This record gives sequence, C-alpha cells and structure tokens, in this order.
Amino acid sequence: MLVQRILILILLLCGYQITQAQSLSLKVSSKTIGKNDVLQVEYEIKDGNDITGFSQPPFEQWNVVAGPSTSQSVVSYNGQTTRTFSYVFVLSPRKTGTATVPGASVLVDGKKVSCRSVNIDVSSQANVVVPQQAPAQGLQSLLDDPDFYQMLKRDPVLKANEDPQDFIRKNIFVKAIVSKSSCYVGEPVLVTYKLYTAIHTEARVTKQPTFSGCSVIDLMPDERPQKETLNGKDYRVDIVRRVILIPLQESKLTLDNAAVESFVEIAPASDPNNSKRYSSIISSEPATLTVNALPAQKKPATFTGAVGQFEIKAEVNQGSIPVGESDNLIVTISGSGDLQSINAPSVKWPANTEHFDVNRREHIDKTVYPMQGSIVFEMPFMGTAEGTQKLPSLEWSYFDPSTSTYKTLKTDSLQLVFTKAVKSNVALDAQNQHKDLSNKKYLWIVFGIAIAAALLLYLTLKKNKPSTPPQPKADGTTIPVQPAVAENEPPAPVKKKTDFVTAIDMLRQMDEDVLFFNSTKKLVVQALKECLNSDASYPELIALLEKKDGAKLLVDKCNHIYQTCEYALYSGIKEDNIKEVLIGELEEVIHKCSGN
Repeated sequence: MLVQRILILILLLCGYQITQAQSLSLKVSSKTIGKNDVLQVEYEIKDGNDITGFSQPPFEQWNVVAGPSTSQSVVSYNGQTTRTFSYVFVLSPRKTGTATVPGASVLVDGKKVSCRSVNIDVSSQANVVVPQQAPAQGLQSLLDDPDFYQMLKRDPVLKANEDPQDFIRKNIFVKAIVSKSSCYVGEPVLVTYKLYTAIHTEARVTKQPTFSGCSVIDLMPDERPQKETLNGKDYRVDIVRRVILIPLQESKLTLDNAAVESFVEIAPASDPNNSKRYSSIISSEPATLTVNALPAQKKPATFTGAVGQFEIKAEVNQGSIPVGESDNLIVTISGSGDLQSINAPSVKWPANTEHFDVNRREHIDKTVYPMQGSIVFEMPFMGTAEGTQKLPSLEWSYFDPSTSTYKTLKTDSLQLVFTKAVKSNVALDAQNQHKDLSNKKYLWIVFGIAIAAALLLYLTLKKNKPSTPPQPKADGTTIPVQPAVAENEPPAPVKKKTDFVTAIDMLRQMDEDVLFFNSTKKLVVQALKECLNSDASYPELIALLEKKDGAKLLVDKCNHIYQTCEYALYSGIKEDNIKEVLIGELEEVIHKCSGN
C-alpha cells in the first residue's frame, strides 16, 4: 500500500509539471512614461478555449485613448501549441507620479484566473519614450532610421504666411486602405491603416479604429517601414494597424478612423535658423465597405455559412476494430477564407454503430491574408455488432466569393469492419493511450509511471487468479495464452476477490487522465464480473445483466460510465468535475452489484 501511494504521489507531481495551465498576465509597453505619452496595456490569456467574464478594469488614474481591441493567435512549434487571446487598451495618464494599471480577473474554461496590478512611473517631462512598433498600437521613432535620413526633409522652413498645421498635413497623413470595396457576408477583407511622412517627425498612435458588425483579427504590422511615391513625392510609410474583418450581416460599413499625433521641428520664414516644435493630430478619412448578402438561390442544404475556397478529406484511424471498442472518424477541411465559421458535416452513421460528441481542432495561420489552415473534426464511434458497415460519402458546402457560387464537396465512402469483441483482461493497447504531444520531453516519464501504477491496480484486481500454462509454438518455443472458452460453453466463473474500497481510494488519487479512465473502465467490468460470476467481455456482461429483472437502471449507469471513459480516452475532451461524477456513479454500481 505504501509503494502504491508513493507511485501515485510521483504521478501527481509529474502530471502537475506537464499540465499547460491557463494563465492571465498583464503586459505594459513601458514602466516609465512622460505625462504626454501613451501606454499600451495588454491583458493576455494563454491556453484557454472558453473565455468569459472579462470586463474593462477601472482605469481611475488613466484616460482610455483606445480599446479594448482584441487579438488572438494559435502558434504550433515542434509539436507544442500555444493559444493566446488578448484585450488591448491604450491609456494616457491623468497625473504625474505613480499611476497604477489595475489587475483583472476572467473565467477561463470555467476556472477563475487573475493577474496583479502594475505600477507605472509617470514623469513630469512631456515625453519620455516613443512607443516601439507593436501589433496594432505603436510606431517606431521616425527620426533615427538611417535608410530614410537623407530622404526626409529635416527642420523645414515655412513659407511666408504659411500655417504650420497646414504644412504638417501636406507632408504627413494617415490613410485607410481596404482590399476590396464590396464583399459578401462572411468574406474576409483586409484593412490596413498607413502613416505617410515626407518630413522628419516623431509619431505616436492616439486612437485606434474600432469596428462593429464584424469579427476582427489583428495581424502583425511590418517591422520595417517602406518607401512609396505618390504624385512624384517620396514618403516613408509605417503600418499603424492591419486587421482582417469578417462582416456578419448585410450592410454598408463605415470603417472607423485611426489617429496619430506627430511632433515636427519647423522654422518660421522670419527666422529660419530657429526651429520650433509643433504637434498635430492627424486622422484617416473614413473608408466604406459594402457587404452583400449571400445569394438565396441555389443554396445547398449542406451549406452552414463557410465562405472561401476549401477542400475536404475523411478517414478513420483504424477501420477494423472489435465490437465495443472506439475508433475515430477524422474529417479535415482545409483552405483559405473564414475558417472559424466552418462546422462539421452531417454524418449518416450506419446501423449497429454508436457515435459521440465531436472534438474540433483548429490549425489556422492568422498572420497572413487571406487566413489559411485547416479545421479537424474527430468523431468517436464504436460498433455494437459484428460485421462490415459502409459509411456513406460526406457532403459539405461552402460559398466561393471569387465565382459568386456555392460549391459542394464530397468524400469517398468508407468501410467499417467490426470484429468479435475482445476480452477485457487483455493488456491495454498503446493506441488507447492519449499522448500529450505538447509535452513530448516528459512523455516517457509519465508513460513509465502510468504503466507501473496500472500494474499495481491490475494486481489488486487480479490477485490469486490461476494462470494458464504456456502453449507450444511450431518451433518448439512457448508463448503465454489467455484461458480459452469454448464457442458454445458459458464463460468461466470469477471469484469475488476485489478490494473495491482500496481501488476507489487509488482512483481518487489518479491525476493522469489516461490512467484514470482506463482504470475506471476496468473497475466497471470487474464489478459486473463479480456480480454475474462470469469472466465474459463487457458487451457479453451487459447482455447477461439485461436479462435480469429490474436491471435497466444499472445497465444504463454502467454504459454511461464505460462510454464516457471511452469518449474521454479517444477525444481527449473531458467535462469539468467528470472524474468526481464517474467515481460517484462507480460506487453506486459497485454497491448495487454487491447487493445482487
């Protein structure tokens, strides 16, 4: 017992090491700013799928210049995937001294995560830092880039009676560039806000555009400025913001403007040797986007809203599996467009099959336009009777904006072979082990410990069971075999010998998911074996139990436990508190079985 608990403790510690916990962090662009500077504040959530409950923090010592804007990304590298979602604000201080950026709390996958506040030193100087170029918020200083030093006019001199603000606006402007003037609902559109400068200046973003009636995905701005010539005049061009907009409804959208404050040294005509510093807020002109409804005519019944250009593929993991064991139908839809709106195609499951909830995985490159990638749907299923079944071709439709037509894709039909159910006493197959691919370097540690702990539980369940002598092979060697059961003979009886109290206690301490769900399945099977005094497989045990009067509730409870474990093992998805629920149901099953 002591050895068992030590191994479980090691498993818990290792499980803690490799788990990617959700987190909320507060990032600021600088810890020291001037009283006229702006501060970029980002509340970043990592590795969360369901994010709820975020509200704007009370910025009591700040003015909100822009925000909140949102950004999200999914980055995969060497098998490790990091998912981030951020709320971004641009703030200006209300006073000098120490100003506090408040922390925040949010629910991530049902768990509350928080971040601490950050103190910022606000100097009495007007400007301390110029925000460095960052996604959708800052610009580099326009003074010190050697590639543009000679091109941009430095310390210009005004003409007689020329207004400094007019002069600045003739040489500096912000422009919103839309990739197309009209689109369809659901069709991604690229909008780029550019700052054009023909004179030396310092610039900072004072207002970011906000968007309504569409989904917004921020793209990383180009790190290096570019050179453009307009009407024979050379300009340095910096990206203020690049976003992909996905309109949600038919309308004529007026896109919000972006604003930049520029600081320029200009000499008056009367004293060309003495420059003065001028500032000006420069905004982009509003841009418009006409959003057209998708055609109502010739819309396929299998269309669910996807817009773009796509391909589809369907396959099964194994194709041939024993009755009662799970396999996965994997449907992959890949291409470019609004991948986030893609839904799983409808499946006409053949007779003698059961299927479970769909698991959706996204692999989307949100750094390019148009977005590219794939959506993978994993659909667990199992056979309930021996035989060969045909899974019909899947149909899935999308709208192609390049041709203004709906298109329907079809997969090949698939053959599903369900073989005779395997006895539940065989060793766990490696294919049933859910591998944490995002933590490969720890996998061998967890796998080894899981085997050791599973072996201990196996011995607890199976102690004193008589062994079967080895059987000779053709070459004279021997191999171990399972006890044979004649085709027409009932399964061998089983003795009541399992210490379920100890087994449940061990189960409560198992943190590693694969070990927990596999052990729970084995305990359900063992409870039924001892209840029915039969060493049959799980489907055979259920069939025997169904013949007993008043056993329907017990059958339903056993099936719920078994199928929930199967789904968790093959999909990698589990509900909150599902382990506690399964343990409670398992105790009910054991109690009812012991009373029969």
